[in-house]
Amino acid sequence: MTTSPTFGRRQAVGGSPSPGPAVFATRPAPAPAPSPRPDILSAEALSQPLSPEAEAFRAQVRQSLGGSGEDDFTRWQRSQQGGRIIAWGLSVGLMAPGAICFILHVDAGLSMVIEVGGVALGWYLRHRRRQYIKQVANWADPDADLVAPSADAP
Repeated sequence: MTTSPTFGRRQAVGGSPSPGPAVFATRPAPAPAPSPRPDILSAEALSQPLSPEAEAFRAQVRQSLGGSGEDDFTRWQRSQQGGRIIAWGLSVGLMAPGAICFILHVDAGLSMVIEVGGVALGWYLRHRRRQYIKQVANWADPDADLVAPSADAP
């Protein structure tokens, strides 16, 4: 049995191999490099000082924002940090109260009470997390109502 080196290849009508290499596809010409966008400022433009009109506008915006800002929110968030750490620790402890009771050799009755308490505490922690997320999403300065209204207010 002889094998032909052209097995499985298409041959020309005369039985001779095709005259040149096969060309499957050509690539399109590469696209030109994109031009820089005019709406994006370069680093050189950002490092230059602002015009006096821009500085006046910046001061006006700061004044209109008044006391609200990251400082008040950060202070409020830090005041909530202790409760969040306690809630996190309880969440870790509530992951497996049955296993903790098994390791500590707690009686079955007490273990059931701990399980029920764990379920109730887990529900309470989920409720508090939802409240905290709502407070963050709808945050307003909690001390804002303590500030006396200005003379300009009606």
